[in-house]
Amino acid sequence: RTSGAGLNDSDLYDLLGLAKKRWKATEDEIKKAFHRVSLECHPDKLHSVEMSPAQRKSIDEHFKKINKAKNTLSDPTLRRAYDSLDTCSDAVPT
Repeated sequence: RTSGAGLNDSDLYDLLGLAKKRWKATEDEIKKAFHRVSLECHPDKLHSVEMSPAQRKSIDEHFKKINKAKNTLSDPTLRRAYDSLDTCSDAVPT
């Protein structure tokens, strides 16, 4: 599923802007990515922007997904379980 910003809401790495690094992202990179993304879309930072209740709810839901991504990818056990579900190509390089 894709959000309005073109992000894949089900991909935790994509939510944090780490889609290219994926499992190679370090704990520090995850922490910095979360900080950067959360500053951009934190609901409290957007309180002065006029928007409909539906838009505000969408922003709140997106922020919850970002928090879930950070919590999952910061915990080594949860991250290993999440990464084990990642799809990969069966193509053999030539």
